[in-house]
Amino acid sequence: MGPEEFSFSFPFTLLDRLRVAFLLTPLSKAALLAWSIWPCIALGYFVYWEMHHWRLNADFWWFVIFCLAFGPLVTVISVFAAYAQKRTREPFKVTFSTSGIHTEANSYEFTHRWSAISRVNTSGGFLFFFFSHNCAHCLPLSAVRAEGALQPLLELARASGVPKVCSFGA
Repeated sequence: MGPEEFSFSFPFTLLDRLRVAFLLTPLSKAALLAWSIWPCIALGYFVYWEMHHWRLNADFWWFVIFCLAFGPLVTVISVFAAYAQKRTREPFKVTFSTSGIHTEANSYEFTHRWSAISRVNTSGGFLFFFFSHNCAHCLPLSAVRAEGALQPLLELARASGVPKVCSFGA
């Protein structure tokens, strides 16, 4: 299986956080519902205007653009607000071992046992270790590949009893 422990320290930039937020948002039913309400309002607004045979003017189009952009805009604002906190920008280290996934930084540390990890998957250039339906430890695939640790990490997850592990090739 290879080494028993893998450690990663990498910069998790604002752009990385934005990409991860947009990759994980579709996994949340609440987020999808919130994102879909505003486009539905825009559609209703369009139908209302068409029923009255009103001309589609600039005010109409600004409102439609606002409705369509609202969900993504709230996500971006949320990521920026979280990133503004010093604690979220601390350098951190993620260690994978037979006992689980351990994350440590200057002001915090925690461990998820392998039994808490429901699946491992890749998407959008990240390797995700899910500990709930839409929450995961996220590692840039480039950092994992640079260490030559992709397949050994997947094997460690399988050997540790993670029910669903992707078969993503190196």
